[in-house]
Formats: sequence, structure tokens, C-alpha cells
Amino acid sequence: MADTRDKLASYLVDDLLNWMMEERRNLIEEQWRANDDAFRGRYDSSTLKKWKTSEGQGWRSRVFVRLTKQKVVTGYNNLLAVMLQGGKLPWDIEPTPIPEGAAGQVLPEQEANARCGRMKKVIRDNLDECRAESRYMTAAMVMALYGMSWIRGPVLRQRKVVQRQMSVPGFGFEVSPELLSQYGRHTMSVETVWRPVMEVLNPWSVFWDLETSDHQEGHGVFVREMMSYGRFLDLAETPGYDEQAIRDILSQFKDDDSGEIDQSHGPYAEALLKRRRVVPVIEFFGRVPRRYIEKSDRWSVDLSQVRTSKEVEIHCVVAKGKSPVVIRKPVVNPFPYRPVYRALWEEVPFEAGALSVPENMQDSQSMVNGLVRSMMDNKSLSSNLLLWWNASKMAPGQNKVLYPGKTFETADHVEDVRQALQFFAPPDVTGSTPELINMFERWSAQETNLPDVLQGETSRYQPDTAFEMSKLVESANKGIGSTVRNCDEGHIEPLITGFYDYHYATSPDEGIKGDYAVKAMGFSSYQDKAVRGQNILSLAQFALSNQLTAQATKVIEFLRELARTRDIDPDKFFMTDDEIQQQAMAMQAQMEQQAILQGGPVGAPGEAGPAEGMQGVVQ
Repeated sequence: MADTRDKLASYLVDDLLNWMMEERRNLIEEQWRANDDAFRGRYDSSTLKKWKTSEGQGWRSRVFVRLTKQKVVTGYNNLLAVMLQGGKLPWDIEPTPIPEGAAGQVLPEQEANARCGRMKKVIRDNLDECRAESRYMTAAMVMALYGMSWIRGPVLRQRKVVQRQMSVPGFGFEVSPELLSQYGRHTMSVETVWRPVMEVLNPWSVFWDLETSDHQEGHGVFVREMMSYGRFLDLAETPGYDEQAIRDILSQFKDDDSGEIDQSHGPYAEALLKRRRVVPVIEFFGRVPRRYIEKSDRWSVDLSQVRTSKEVEIHCVVAKGKSPVVIRKPVVNPFPYRPVYRALWEEVPFEAGALSVPENMQDSQSMVNGLVRSMMDNKSLSSNLLLWWNASKMAPGQNKVLYPGKTFETADHVEDVRQALQFFAPPDVTGSTPELINMFERWSAQETNLPDVLQGETSRYQPDTAFEMSKLVESANKGIGSTVRNCDEGHIEPLITGFYDYHYATSPDEGIKGDYAVKAMGFSSYQDKAVRGQNILSLAQFALSNQLTAQATKVIEFLRELARTRDIDPDKFFMTDDEIQQQAMAMQAQMEQQAILQGGPVGAPGEAGPAEGMQGVVQ
């Protein structure tokens, strides 16, 4: 009887994974390759034959206008400007409101808020340590290019940490500050620790059930990683992995290049991975039939907490040697979600795929390429002379090669050389081509919902005032709102929830635990700032439109509030009330001093001075 572990591995790889790979190859990968080629400005991909068939051969133009790259980078920068407004991922946690009459004991509000603050700090420290914001920049670029991006976390990874401490040599206990400052010495050590981190996944390495639009509800999600010999051997020392199974798989590989290219790796990795010494390691999150994990001679799975069902939600790791083998025993997923999260650039209802920037503007890119190539080809023809040649009227041995000073011999019976050869230039018919190119560039802005103003381009509409420019940029930014909401729901909220659940389940510090609600703040902060800024500008414009309301308007407060909506510290640019009062008092004192020096009255305008009041009495 075959080992249950091998049955599970065969089911996961040979059945589920191969099926998901085939589905993705048929439904998504062709568009991904087209997106990648359009972004890089390449014609050589087999999937881009529709961009160019017979053109580009010989003398004809091979130019590729990278309009797609401009829009992808614009969308990427615009998304980051919203998602990383303060340089941090936009999220927050707060104690869950307790409904009246709720059963059980609850913490006092002050203690709950304090614990929540400590939990938030722990999660923030984890994200800062793994440079989550920097990694999310990669996720944003992938999303704009392919229409979706995948992240996961928390994932426990080993990392080396430098520990620095100060002590007095020879003392095994704490000493007084005086001794420490006089005799203390700094020491440094390197320690290997486990830390929860966030990771951005290569979309070409993720396979999921395309029969449902929500990857959390399908059969499961596979994350494939191609590991070198050394990295794969390191897994043998990682807790939870089967060392013997790992070494058995390594013995099957040789250091040669006789492997086959797997088209599912993506354009860049295919050639690099044509090596037998690279080991495919496949991580699985999803449902499997219960019969595959109930019995095994090498490992056991605790199913006591699993309700009666034909399928069980598990996590396990499989490696592919000559046959797939489970190298990390399956465990039941203790959480109601899979720790792999996906966000979409533009969602397509009831479909597993998504629209990306290159796909939205595919026709415009194709037309701009064709028009520019045709214009350059026509310029090449019209700017060079062509030769008409009558061979019967030329002397024998003549050739048609042209160069300065070239002479031709005609036959003896030819009286006029124009009877034998003539030069002419094709007409230049590209007069309306630039207009068509501009038209399709405008269409690309409309198709992607990324106006040229986001690239700093205002030649098609030049605003007259700073207010008009602000409104133009504000209107352009509204197009990114749906993508920001997708990032909140697909990335930020589940990621922070994962870190919160991890610390809640594993941390020995009870002082950080509590019932908290996770909130993704990307869209709400973006919407609040955009709408509030617009309302402030509208109110200020109305208040200053007539003299009566202008006199009663606190202009400085409008400026301060507008600065806050733009994440600008108003105290750096505008004076406080105390500073304004001090400036007014200084100006008044300066006026009084100047009046005394000039011998004139000191007082309000129109008020009579002491000398003026005594003139009538003296006379």
C-alpha cells in the first residue's frame, strides 16, 4: 500500500496544480505576456504577433512607442501617492465596540485602549523591520502591470540581527550610572532570530482556482518557488520539515541543463530555470479530501477540532523530484482565511482575472505604434531619391549602386540620358498622421483613466490659475479611488488582520491582547482629504467673493485647514495666533516710536493731539 503522504502530494501536484496551471495558461497568461512586452517595448514575443506581422523586415521601421510604460508608471506613482501618504501603510486598529447586554467580562475602556496601542506598536515594529512599505511599492507596480498583485503575511523568516549593548567587564550585574559611564564598554553580537514578515509574491508563481472570483473560497492557492540546491538544503534545518525527504529529493538532481522550459514561469525566468538542479517547492493553502490526511505512518494530523466534512482546510509544502513528495506535514489551518492576499487594479465582476493598465490601452498602443511606423517609413521613402532604370538603354556591366560622383554609361543609340534612367521622390503623405497619433494618445488617457496631467503634461489644457490647476489634479486623482479601495480590501485589511491574529495566538504578553477591529485607511483618508479639501476651497471662494462676508472671514484658518488636508504642517508656513498678536503689537510699538521721533501725535487716526486741544485756550 502506497504511503498516504505520497498520495497527498500526487493529488496536490498532479491533479490540482496541473489543472490550475492549465486554466491560468488558457485564460490569463497570454494577456500577461502582452502586458509585459508592451511595457518593455518588445516585438519579439510570440504572443505579440498581432502587434506586428510583416512589418519591421529589412529597411522598415521597428520603433515601439512606449506609451504603455508611461501610463503604467503614472498609475503606479498615483497609487503610491495615496497608499503611502505619510510614508506608512494606511491602517489602524481600535477596540471593538461592546454592545449593551453582551455576555462575558470586558476590559475597562482605558485599559482596552492601552492594550490596543501596544498591539499596534508591535505590528508596526514588525512591518518596519521587514520594510513593508518598500515591499508594497513592488506590489503596486505589479498590480498596475498585470492587473493584480499577491502578498502574504505574516510569514516567519530567519534573519540575523545585530545586538549592541553596554556593560562593565567583569561585572555580572547592573552597576551604578557613574561606574557605567566611566568603565562601561560597548559590545556587539549577531544573533539569528525568527521574525514575522510581509512578502510580495511573483504573480507568475501563484496558481489558484479560477472557477471562483474569490481565491479564499476556491479549492486553494499554490505558491511555487524554484530553489537552488543550497536553499533547499537549508529547509532540512527548519522546524516542521522532513529532513530525510529533503535529502532523498536532492539525490535525484544533477547539475546539468537538460531540464525543460516551463512556460508558466514568465518571460524572464523561463531561460534561467532550464536547469535540473533547481528544485520546485510548492506551498499549498486550501481544501483536500479528508481521506488523504487521516492515515499516515510518518505523520499525524489532529482532526479533533474539524467538523465532520469530506474536505479539510490545510497548509502543507510539497517538493517535486522524480515524483512529488510532501516535505512539510500538513496542518489544519486554524484561521478562517488563507494567508495569501490578492488586490486587483480594476475588477471584472464574476471573473477571476482583472483589467490592467496595458490591457485597457492595448488598442491605442497598437494604433500609435502603427501610425508612427508608417510615418517613419514614409519619411524614409520621401526623403530619399528612387531610381528608374531602363536596362535596354544602358551600357553593359552597369550597376544601380549610388554614391557621390557615380557615373553611368548609356548605350550608343541613346541621345538623352533621361531615356535610360530618371530619379524621383515619393510624395510625403504624413500630414495628418501626427494628429491621429495625438488622438490615440488622448484615447489612451481616457481608456486607462490616467489623464496626462498626472504626468505633468498640461499642453492640451493649460490652467490659468493655481486654483484651476489644483482642481485639474484633484479631478484626475479621483480615477484611482476604486483601485485604492481594492488595495484596502484585498491587501491592507487582511494583512494587518493576519499579524493581529498571529500575535493574539502566539504572544506570551497578555498586555497586548484584546478584541480589536482592523481598519484599512487608504480609501477613507484619500476620500476625506479630497472631499474636505474641495469643500474648504469652495467655502473660501464664497466667503471672499463679497466684502461683507470677507470682513467676517478668518482667512488664516482656511489656509491652515487646507494645509492639513495636503499633509502639510501649517505651523511651518503660517503664523500662530500668538505670533500674529506679537507682530501686531510690534507694529503698533514701531508706529508709536516713529511718531514720537517725528514730533507728531501718537494716537488713532483723526484723534486730536494735546497741542491741538490747547490752541483755542491760549488764544
